[in-house]
Amino acid sequence: MILHQVDIKTAFLNVPQDEEIYMWKPTIAGDGFWRLLKGLYSLKQAGRQWYLELDSHLGLIGFKWTESDWSVYQHTQGAECSIITTSVDDILIASSTIMESDPVVSALGSQFEITDNGEPKLHLGCSIEWNHTKKTIWLNQQCYSKAIL
Repeated sequence: MILHQVDIKTAFLNVPQDEEIYMWKPTIAGDGFWRLLKGLYSLKQAGRQWYLELDSHLGLIGFKWTESDWSVYQHTQGAECSIITTSVDDILIASSTIMESDPVVSALGSQFEITDNGEPKLHLGCSIEWNHTKKTIWLNQQCYSKAIL
């Protein structure tokens, strides 16, 4: 399968809220409150609203979440297959062909502001090394382990 990595920019900040949320104004802005129209990264509701937005958009382009994991989506059309894994705004697309993955990246780019990282080198703390000749992938967490230590 061909892997493609996409990052959604400012995911939580672009999703409208489904309830009224107020926050204290910073002291530099004076007294009072602000009503939030979009999410913030520290809001409990922001993660859920982002998930609902992404789930809705992936559904429109033919992806369905797997019953075993709500962060994994699959799209099958004939012999072509694509699988998407999501971790908040980091998306990894595995497709049987490049002709299957490119439209997915385009569809995500038309809906959200994205960073198209192409073939992944690092994903969620895992270093990814490819050997296309032998058709192997090596994953390691050396950098992540060093950061923890």
